This record gives sequence, structure tokens and C-alpha cells, in this order.
Amino acid sequence: MSEPTTVVIEKKENSVPLTALLPVLAGLVFLTGSLAAIVYRTLRERSYQERWRSYDDCGWG
Repeated sequence: MSEPTTVVIEKKENSVPLTALLPVLAGLVFLTGSLAAIVYRTLRERSYQERWRSYDDCGWG
């Protein structure tokens, strides 16, 4: 009887270098910051309008 042959499968390295991820991460940070700024401005404007709504009816606005 012959001995069983051993098959060695080389593992290919699938890691992505950090320099390839930096533009993607920078884009995500920029997008998140932009969305946060838009939401903040919208909420601030809504609060401002709500605060001065009663003055619009009396002629001060």
C-alpha cells in the first residue's frame, strides 16, 4: 500500500494596506460630518422658528 499524499494549499494574503483604506475612511468621515451639520442646522432653524412664532402674530416679526 502506498502512503497518502499530502496536499499543501498555500494561503493567499488578503489583507488590504492601510494606505488604500485612508481615502475611503476620509470620505466616510466627511459624509458623516456633512450629514451631522445638515441635521444640526435644520433642528436649530426649526427651534428658532418655533421660538419666534408667537411674535409673528402680534406684528413684531
